[in-house]
Amino acid sequence: MPINHISSVNINQTSFTHNPHKNKDSQSSKLKWGVTAASALGVGTAYALIAKKQGFSLNPKRIWNTPVKDWAVIKTFDKNHPDRKLIKLEEPQILALAGGSVAGGFTAGALLDDKKHLKAKGKEALNQMLGNVFIPVMFVGGVSRFYDKFKKQILSHVPQIKSEAKTAKFLNKVAKNIPSIALTAVGLGAGIITGNKVSN
Repeated sequence: MPINHISSVNINQTSFTHNPHKNKDSQSSKLKWGVTAASALGVGTAYALIAKKQGFSLNPKRIWNTPVKDWAVIKTFDKNHPDRKLIKLEEPQILALAGGSVAGGFTAGALLDDKKHLKAKGKEALNQMLGNVFIPVMFVGGVSRFYDKFKKQILSHVPQIKSEAKTAKFLNKVAKNIPSIALTAVGLGAGIITGNKVSN
């Protein structure tokens, strides 16, 4: 076999075995999974610290012996046990959880991706925290405090059906929830719009 023919065969084999697009897709997939896992780890760490600060045990043995329905992450309000201890997730805790997610994602991106993208990733992380989390949460929190302060006055203007029928009671209950839902939606919408303008 002539030498130039051998060379052409080797070159053709190399072109099939080395696919730059395949390597790029593989790297992109690795980065995506790495960022997702790191974000989840960040949220989990933040949640664990919040739970610990609020008096929930992080002892693995104690958690294992606790029914799943009573775990801090799952525990919900029970009208039969109104005094049961629940984890509180208000503005500081929400910001901590979001911060854990963003910090985890940024760290994974910095470690797994090309270093030339580091500055852009830092800017993206800052934009996410400021525009997508901090400002909307502050708006919703402000609206929530306003509603709590003037709850009686606001609910006094909500029309109620004067009847003891089950349907009337249900409609009255729904009507009383409308102001809270509406104000929260307005606060969230305003926060998202403002956050996008500030971060951009």
